[in-house]
Amino acid sequence: MQNLEHQTEWMWLGGIPGGTQRGKAMDELIAQFEKNATEVVRVSLTEYRGRKLVDVRVYYADDEGQYRPTRKGVSLNVEVYPELKRALLALEKLLLERDLLSPEDLEDLSAVEVHEEK
Repeated sequence: MQNLEHQTEWMWLGGIPGGTQRGKAMDELIAQFEKNATEVVRVSLTEYRGRKLVDVRVYYADDEGQYRPTRKGVSLNVEVYPELKRALLALEKLLLERDLLSPEDLEDLSAVEVHEEK
């Protein structure tokens, strides 16, 4: 079994509104996890020109410590979310079969830290 060097810590944010981006309404930040020392990956529900999108994007920390979006990521219409989920489940199965992940790597996903905005 391969030992994963970098353990990611998930932070589920329960739909906390994020900032606005050019041409976008307010984003709903769903989850965030560390990619490396200076970048995080954010999963958001966004709206662009009246269309609801699932956005998975890399953000970097600027000089003031604020996270800014990069071009690295994807925005998909929510209608294709079921296909994305099927693809991720197929990927998970393959990673487990090839011993690239262990079932233990996935065990703590139900014990995720949730932050609710009050």
